[in-house]
Amino acid sequence: VPETAWNSDLGWRYYGERFSTNVMLYNSNFRNRQISGFDQASGQVIYVQIPTMRMRGLNAEGSMNITDDLKLYASYTYTQATIESNLNSYGDGIFPTIGKQLYNTPRNMGVVALNYNHGPYWAGANIIAHSSFYGDYMNTERVGGYSTVGLNAGYKFDDFSPWFKKPYIKLNVFNALDHRAFTNANNASAFLASNPNKIVGVDGGSLFTSAPYYTLLEPRTFMITFGASFF
Repeated sequence: VPETAWNSDLGWRYYGERFSTNVMLYNSNFRNRQISGFDQASGQVIYVQIPTMRMRGLNAEGSMNITDDLKLYASYTYTQATIESNLNSYGDGIFPTIGKQLYNTPRNMGVVALNYNHGPYWAGANIIAHSSFYGDYMNTERVGGYSTVGLNAGYKFDDFSPWFKKPYIKLNVFNALDHRAFTNANNASAFLASNPNKIVGVDGGSLFTSAPYYTLLEPRTFMITFGASFF
């Protein structure tokens, strides 16, 4: 059965000499939503079909030129991803997921970045924050939110020759504070992570548990890049 969706959004934009912003509210109603993920037990990519679900939220961003060289940017995203039907696992039971938040979907995400650009030099710093998210469809396992700090700086050289133009060198530092966190729940077959409250299926049958698997946040990472245009 193909996935279909009805989407609607309402937004507002403003562009000024030094400040600009845009804000958008959106709503999406899905039928037969296809969720793909890795199944640790079988080692295969699997697909789970959600009969009905709704996503709604807010996207907002703005930028301000503090000076001609210094620019501040910020963005915020709020997401409600609500499952509106029960899920049949076709083997492990029918799970009462109506009203649950879709796994692997943080409600809040934010970015703040400060960038400096003057002549051949540039530098920047950013903070990216994610709120907590669930690892299973039944919302019985939640992992904490996390934030990362990134740094970058570079220098643009003069053209070396007509065929070697715009050379530059760039340094990036990812996760500068070396924060440790889970970033992504990978096991799409983890309908129920744990069941201490003896939740039963919609049909009254027992429900099987399956532990989610997570991706770890990369440690502090340094990257130096050299680049140029040959055209």
